[in-house]
Amino acid sequence: MLRTVALFLATTSVAIVCAFCCHGVLADERRTVWTSSKLVGTPDPPLPFRVERVFPHLQFNEPIAMRDMPTGDPTAPVERRIVLERKGRLVTFEPVDDPTASDLAIDLETALADPANEDIASARDFVLDPRFDENRFLYVTWTVLPHETEGGTRVSRLTMGTDSPPTIDPASRLDILTYPSGDHIGTSLRFGPDGMLYVTTGDGARPFPPDKFKTAQDVTDLRGAVLRVDVRNATKSSPYQIPPDNPFVDYRTSDGRVARGEIYAIGLRNGFRSAFDPATNEFWVADVGWDRCEMIHKIAKGGNHGWSLYEGPFEIDLQQPHGPGCNEDGKPIIAPIILQRDEVQSVTGGVFVPANASIAGKLANQPFQIDGDYLFGCYMNGGVWAADVSQPSAPVVRKLAATGLRIIDFETIKLSSTPEGKLDVIIIDINNGGIYRLVPNEQKAQRDPFPTQLSDTGLFIDCQSLEPAPGIFAYSPAATMYRDGAIGQRVIGIPSEDPIRPSYWFPGTKYPQGTVLANTLTRKVFNDQNEIVNRRVETQLLVFDGLNWAPYSYVWNDEQNDAELVPAGGTEITLSVPDNLLGDEQGPAKREMLHTVYSRNQCMICHHGYNPGGIGFTPQQLHEPRSVDHPEVVTHWNDLVDSGITTRLNINEDTWWVDPYDETLDLDARARSYLAVNCSACHQMGGRASSAVNLQRNVPIDEMNIIGADPAQGNFGITGACVVKPGHPEQSVLMYRVATHGPGQMPKIGSGQPDIAGAKLLWDWIAAMKQEPTVDQHDSPLMKAMLDWRNVIDQGPAVGQAMAASVVSSTTDPTIVGLFEPWIEVSQRATRVGPNPDVAALLSIEGDAKRGEYWFAKAASAQCRNCHQVREGAVSVGPSLGGIGSRRTRAELLDQILNPSNVIEPRWRSHLALTFDGEIVTGLKVDESDDAITLRRSDGRDQTIAADDIETIKLLDQSLMPSGMCEAMTPTEVADLLSYLQSL
Repeated sequence: MLRTVALFLATTSVAIVCAFCCHGVLADERRTVWTSSKLVGTPDPPLPFRVERVFPHLQFNEPIAMRDMPTGDPTAPVERRIVLERKGRLVTFEPVDDPTASDLAIDLETALADPANEDIASARDFVLDPRFDENRFLYVTWTVLPHETEGGTRVSRLTMGTDSPPTIDPASRLDILTYPSGDHIGTSLRFGPDGMLYVTTGDGARPFPPDKFKTAQDVTDLRGAVLRVDVRNATKSSPYQIPPDNPFVDYRTSDGRVARGEIYAIGLRNGFRSAFDPATNEFWVADVGWDRCEMIHKIAKGGNHGWSLYEGPFEIDLQQPHGPGCNEDGKPIIAPIILQRDEVQSVTGGVFVPANASIAGKLANQPFQIDGDYLFGCYMNGGVWAADVSQPSAPVVRKLAATGLRIIDFETIKLSSTPEGKLDVIIIDINNGGIYRLVPNEQKAQRDPFPTQLSDTGLFIDCQSLEPAPGIFAYSPAATMYRDGAIGQRVIGIPSEDPIRPSYWFPGTKYPQGTVLANTLTRKVFNDQNEIVNRRVETQLLVFDGLNWAPYSYVWNDEQNDAELVPAGGTEITLSVPDNLLGDEQGPAKREMLHTVYSRNQCMICHHGYNPGGIGFTPQQLHEPRSVDHPEVVTHWNDLVDSGITTRLNINEDTWWVDPYDETLDLDARARSYLAVNCSACHQMGGRASSAVNLQRNVPIDEMNIIGADPAQGNFGITGACVVKPGHPEQSVLMYRVATHGPGQMPKIGSGQPDIAGAKLLWDWIAAMKQEPTVDQHDSPLMKAMLDWRNVIDQGPAVGQAMAASVVSSTTDPTIVGLFEPWIEVSQRATRVGPNPDVAALLSIEGDAKRGEYWFAKAASAQCRNCHQVREGAVSVGPSLGGIGSRRTRAELLDQILNPSNVIEPRWRSHLALTFDGEIVTGLKVDESDDAITLRRSDGRDQTIAADDIETIKLLDQSLMPSGMCEAMTPTEVADLLSYLQSL
């Protein structure tokens, strides 16, 4: 940590001390609010619509739906407005634009649930009777605890009183229909033009395994379907009638079971919100997807919409019995109309924009009509899209707005301030309890263009000195990610008086909107006079828009007085840097390196939903006393608490992150901190790694799935290999991956060269672990090479170079060469494919099939044979390669190797199973019964898990074959492998 502080001061004006004495942790008064932020909006073109809050004086508690209470009088059509909250409160308020109070009509939590044996879990939706002005009926869906209760999901009719303000008598409750409660219960309610009540249900299961109860294809179960019932003459003894024209009236399954006549369509996962198209009377349902896509269905009478045979076009479970509505191959005839997963993570439907909507018309002086379009949103990120569903072909989908809201529902209402005859599209935000309307974003561009220069962001008073603006805090975490020797200077700014509210669960930390985390990376480089100097290369920003973190990068100019915004796709910068492993008594050698400025999408690989914000800005990272000499750099969370920028959270010292390179600290804490800061973004539950390894700092070591664990992606020829083998780093694949510059190098993002000091730390950590009594063989060349590697790093550069050169000269094995390449002159290193291969150049190389066969069958660096067999019928974790040359072109083979997750045949998609004991198993499903499931792991061994032991099981969207498999191969080796595969 002191290295970071020292460099910060070395490259920053002393004016910063005065700035922080006035504006930071040394001030007697509360902190100065950062008011100079210009990091608002986006550098991308503005979207056509925005939202504005309506009813600003009303604050609801998790609202989920709103409706207008009609009077039947055209001169005063709305009696009051009514809002349903998630915990079951129905409240009403005056139909004016700025009501000041709301009134409770009923609290379902206390009025409807039976306190003796059940509690209300949540309300889901409500709808008013088409003749509400006459009968005062409304219908509400609600569920009770415990989970998976028979009859625990209820559609109940209530009667609104005529008192003022109106209330609902609990005694008026009439349960219309019930079905089991569970996780996915759908329960959107709509009355159709035919006067029937349409109810969407879900499959009732938790996310994993998909459709656990197999309800969505079962016409004898009300779940996973659209129901249609007649409630016009409901009584206690006969709460609804089944319309005689429903498609499954008098239907029996092939095994003689009687179908539920209430069912109108089947094959839904979680039909959460629905709407009728007023132009066509067609019924549309937004169906929350599982793993690959989000689905919006145009419901067909008697239709089978696919789940859980399919999720959209993707196969899920074709072995189960399929319901009616499938073709002879078992595929549902009706596919979703709209598939969105590139931006939509959890779809919320939906409303049709009426022709008389107030938002119709011109936008920025250009026609932009959405009359008649179907609007839907994303619960996770607050985006809003419009789909023109009037076309018989695939509808055109356009993004309308980025709201930052947790969108739970849409509605159309008439506000008194809206022009006569117009309606407003209303959005319900469950998170902050507000109601919003969609309005045209009439500006041609955002009011203040997104800053393209770092000096315009408002972070710094002066970029050349990096003097921060008032209200900006510099901080230095205990552990920082290895970036090929780059040092970071971090600051944080909050443009409001609200503090950060930390959580023990990292994703649960609450940040004020507009919070900015910035990290300026500095490298030692050679200047034009061949002197080694500090050069700022890149400043990375994370900007919180209220819901998501947006990453941006600025690259510094040669004058070092400003930095320019990098396009979304990123860039690369060539630098001349010193190499401390090479050189002589005159100093380190010079080498050329590419500094990668990652694309915004690549940044999101680490900064995903389970890893939001900056991993360095947590109480776990900030626990050291502030330096007396450098008080302007915050090193303790409580200093931030005293300043008012955060609230307090006491963290167990056992989970503190520490400086991995400080050899005076505990070895285990250093190694765990190193793995957490460099690897845990992917290697955690919810991360992107296909292995079951969890390297988070707070996970007990026996739950990390590394000690004695079989390597999920091959052993690289190491005899008796484990992910971590206590006492034996030379037999630990984790050790090899961190140490090597060859096949299997990790991590993939953040650095290009291996971190020698970090690898030495992990070696010492594994070596110090208690050994189990085993007979260890060291007959693997790679194991012997790893022992030699450990000897090399203890020597000085000159001796180390000689030892490395001796090893490399005696072998062509890339796994061994990769360990010693850091000590070899760059010009003498093998040319490797790298992370951004030239596909055309690779395809142009004429390969040798015989050499390719030898590499595939015998080379230690070749991991293909671990999973793929050439001989048909052999045990395999991936598709057999027998005959592959006749099925794939050379270009297709290369694309599959470079991008293994782009296309995965359904039978080769892997599953991740989590047991109640915390064990995680990843592999291919080779057998399944009611009692157990068998997964074939990447090492080829089958593991059977009892069904009662499985907490969750997830179908992964990533191939068991990791990307980057050929990064460390030479272009010739790739060409040889392609020629061999073509020859099969």
